[in-house]
Amino acid sequence: MRSSRSLANNRWRCDHGWDVDLDDGSTNYVITNNVFLSSGLKWREGYNRTGDNNVFADGKMMSVHVWPANSGDVFTHNIFSGYLPVSPDAWGKQLDYNLFTIASSLTAAHGYGVDAHSASGAAGFVDPTDGGSCSSEAKAWCHWTTSIVCTPRPRPAKRSA
Repeated sequence: MRSSRSLANNRWRCDHGWDVDLDDGSTNYVITNNVFLSSGLKWREGYNRTGDNNVFADGKMMSVHVWPANSGDVFTHNIFSGYLPVSPDAWGKQLDYNLFTIASSLTAAHGYGVDAHSASGAAGFVDPTDGGSCSSEAKAWCHWTTSIVCTPRPRPAKRSA
């Protein structure tokens, strides 16, 4: 098996398509600790992709496009609205331990046979200046994830004219 390509610790936004679009057989990707701000994430016709500990902005989806049987895909520990399925032949190796921000999307996921241990509710994001504790609504889910650390980049110095 080839080594994995990693998309980690990023903030993604595309206003004219998917924030990240793994299309036409994109294989061996590890997507961790990202924030998807506009259109979410799409996986189509690939193998051995892992999406773990990602945050999708309100109302954003994980698009499951034409997943082949035995894809080996894993989608765990994410905060998102739900799946947008388009003709999947199967649902990957593991889709579970996620937090759905829309309860009916979790119900739909259960109907697909995935996310048996996932929950639905408000994400309860923490404020590190306030002790960093989870809201009571999200406590059961908080132990599943790790913190996404966002380190601000220094701005380049202005050039003098």
